[in-house]
Amino acid sequence: EIRLSFIPQDATTCKAVIDNFQTANTLAAEGMQLYNDGEQESGLEKIGKAIDLLPNNAEYLSFRGQAYVDAENYRAACQDLFRVRSILGTDTYDQLLMIVCRMEEKGGEEEN
Repeated sequence: EIRLSFIPQDATTCKAVIDNFQTANTLAAEGMQLYNDGEQESGLEKIGKAIDLLPNNAEYLSFRGQAYVDAENYRAACQDLFRVRSILGTDTYDQLLMIVCRMEEKGGEEEN
């Protein structure tokens, strides 16, 4: 996993953007921790707020999409994971999308 964060050093020029970025990262980290600690609803709410602040953050969307799969909310999972695929411009999610979106179409019933 490669992760690059760019925060401009001239905080006066981009203060609002930097504050928004830092708030979103804090919300996402708290949300992921809550979710992993068993507080799924509270965790997803915080991650949703982070996504509201940074709607094209593939990491947040991917985590929420996977959480939706765990909760068998395949429609929401399919939407988030399609957005991740679009943002990243990769086919890495294609097989997962076929399964998740097929589950959504079938109302959550697995094929035999």
